[in-house]
Formats: sequence, C-alpha cells, structure tokens
Amino acid sequence: MIQREFPVTTTGSYSLLEISGDVDFSMRNAFERALDGMKTSPTAIVSFEHCSFCDSSIIGALMKLHKSSGDANVVLVVPSTNPVSRIFELVGVSRVLTVVQSLTEAERLAGGPATAP
Repeated sequence: MIQREFPVTTTGSYSLLEISGDVDFSMRNAFERALDGMKTSPTAIVSFEHCSFCDSSIIGALMKLHKSSGDANVVLVVPSTNPVSRIFELVGVSRVLTVVQSLTEAERLAGGPATAP
C-alpha cells in the first residue's frame, strides 16, 4: 500500500485539504485520516483542482465525511475542466455535496481565505 500524507490547513471557519495527482484505494486510509481531522471544522473544503484521478474509495470516504460531520458543510473544489469532474458527475456527487469551480469560491462560502497552520 502506498504511504502518502494529506496535510490539512485549518482556520477558524474551515479546514482545507488540497489533493494532487492520482488518489485511489491504496491511499484511502491516509485520506480518511486527513478527513477525520476535518470533522470539527464548520466547513471542510477538499480541493481536487490538481487531482488527475480518484476512484470510488475516495468518493466513499467523502460520503462518510458528509454523514459523520453533522452540521458541518463539506465543499468540494472541482473545476469543470478537471478529469475528476466527469467522475463526480457520473456518480452524482453534487446531489449530496456542494461542488464549486474554484478554491476562491469555496473560501467565500466558508467565510475567508486559508492561512498556514
């Protein structure tokens, strides 16, 4: 199994996880650990702007976050030109989670830009 870390940046109003490259089942455990750290934030932003592929295990982890986050808002950043956008469209992710085109738009929904931890 590939070992990869997914650092989370946190502010008072949201947590941000930026994904790059391919993410799949082999990275699911590390991805879920990062998402677990976002549960206490009012808004969890997961950016797929620099992600080229994700599989169903990653989508499942996002749904798990949504179900366990209570009143917290989960926002995904997926530009329409990104290959992941088509995967999310086919699965119907936007029927469950908020999907926006840019990190700026997600930050605006959450109440301001991220700062380093």
